[in-house]
Amino acid sequence: MKILLIGVGAIVVAGCASVAPPAVQERAEAIHQRTAEMDAAVKRIVEVSGPTIPGHPNYVVLGPVSGYCEGSPDGNQEIITGDSVKEVAVRKYGTRVDAIINSNAAYVATGGGTGYRQCMGTAVSFAPAANAPSPQS
Repeated sequence: MKILLIGVGAIVVAGCASVAPPAVQERAEAIHQRTAEMDAAVKRIVEVSGPTIPGHPNYVVLGPVSGYCEGSPDGNQEIITGDSVKEVAVRKYGTRVDAIINSNAAYVATGGGTGYRQCMGTAVSFAPAANAPSPQS
């Protein structure tokens, strides 16, 4: 009797573990693709604390960005609940973003002794030497 009940239970569980409908699978794949694209875009963005980007003396300013910091002051990865400053830059300015200059952070207290670090800076796009004057001039 126990074996019969276990067998019936296994069949019921297997039957309930059906494959998601095609529309759900397509949406999940689209989300995965967007996530992969965001990851690739974020990895190529250079972030510097000052106005000088090594190897790129000329750039075009896109505008200010602000988001969660990706690391803690101790160098550990923080678990962030929103977009990082690089993700904000990509969402706001798309693939034009090559770097974030004048990057800095501020601690935002949320009460009860807790808080998070918010990073901010200026998103820029690398420019060929002939197309843009050096911002340091």
